Amino acid sequence: MLYFQRNLFYSGHINSKYVVSFIVSGLLLFSLLSFAQAYAQETGEHKPETKLEKTLDKQVSEISAQKNIDENDQMTNEPVIGENSGLKLPRFVSLSSSKVRARSGPGLRYPIEWIYTRDGLPVEVVKEFENWRKILDIDGQGGWVHVSLLSGDRTALINTNEIVMMRDAPLESSRALARLEPTVVVDIERCLDSWCRIRRADFSGWIERNFLWGIYAGEEIN
Repeated sequence: MLYFQRNLFYSGHINSKYVVSFIVSGLLLFSLLSFAQAYAQETGEHKPETKLEKTLDKQVSEISAQKNIDENDQMTNEPVIGENSGLKLPRFVSLSSSKVRARSGPGLRYPIEWIYTRDGLPVEVVKEFENWRKILDIDGQGGWVHVSLLSGDRTALINTNEIVMMRDAPLESSRALARLEPTVVVDIERCLDSWCRIRRADFSGWIERNFLWGIYAGEEIN
């Protein structure tokens, strides 16, 4: 150390060779320390808690809490209003395209889980996020789809294992107009009490509500 100091300030002048060497050594040490810190953070060996990380942790906690609230609301069947649409959740809508991709999350970066190829298929909206809606089908499957692929037109599936009759009046004794097979999609025109007026192709008539999936018990459509 004494030898270094004597040479560095020899005869009252700074030896430029040692100054350059000192600077280069300092930069090299700084680079090594930065690399070690970056490596530790990438491998998870050392993750200092920054202000940003604390904020993210808080946001994650708030999202988890909101998720629990949403699940509790659905479990108690209490009405929930969607923040983005202002409409009730859950609610039934229909697909407006013959090719609808349902993703695992609300955005194009999320992977596709299902592809629906049936225009007019009734689905249930259970969650909203900006321009994305989480939908469920009759089997309880689904995902997030863009709002532009959904329609407010009300449709329903024939939800039975047997053929049912479309009748000309809301009475079991009324004349049969058409035979409807299971999983056929029909347009809902109106629903009152235990009967709904539906349309299928060129036929329009009445069918009992309990044969349909795509409308809630007691829901009225005019």
